[in-house]
Amino acid sequence: MANEKYSTSINTIDNTIIVIKDNTTQAYNITHSLKSIARADGAQPKRFEEWQDTFFDTDFTEDVEDIDNVENAYYEVDEGPLRYQGVYVPSYLYHHVLSWASRSYALQLARVADKATKETAASQEPPSTEEPLRVPLHQPSSRFEFGRRGAFSFGATSPSFGAFGSGI
Repeated sequence: MANEKYSTSINTIDNTIIVIKDNTTQAYNITHSLKSIARADGAQPKRFEEWQDTFFDTDFTEDVEDIDNVENAYYEVDEGPLRYQGVYVPSYLYHHVLSWASRSYALQLARVADKATKETAASQEPPSTEEPLRVPLHQPSSRFEFGRRGAFSFGATSPSFGAFGSGI
């Protein structure tokens, strides 16, 4: 029997990962995917709370909420069928958490991003040689700050990897 609120698919970055998506919010069950990726890697599953302890702080939460225009960066489902229970996150957080949990996934995701960047660059027309190339100066976002570990923060220009496939 199909469930209209949730759909299940295979992750397009790593086909060993089963993806559960909330069709109402378009968020992904990170709890289930962390267990799935751990089975594929032959490791103990990491928990979303461990990722939160490393990356989540008030500034990070506010940045995510600003990007998505949502009240919460994640939510938990603790009722209904067990297979749909867990923490749900938007697609770009989904990819970030899985990259944190698995070096293999991080490398696969980097390859997909690199390929997409090269394809985009190849499809763009080269600049005209008749006019000088005008390159705007980069103005850092006033909201960009390094995370607690000094290496990560979502700013106003963060990429979203949700475009790499509807099934993530």
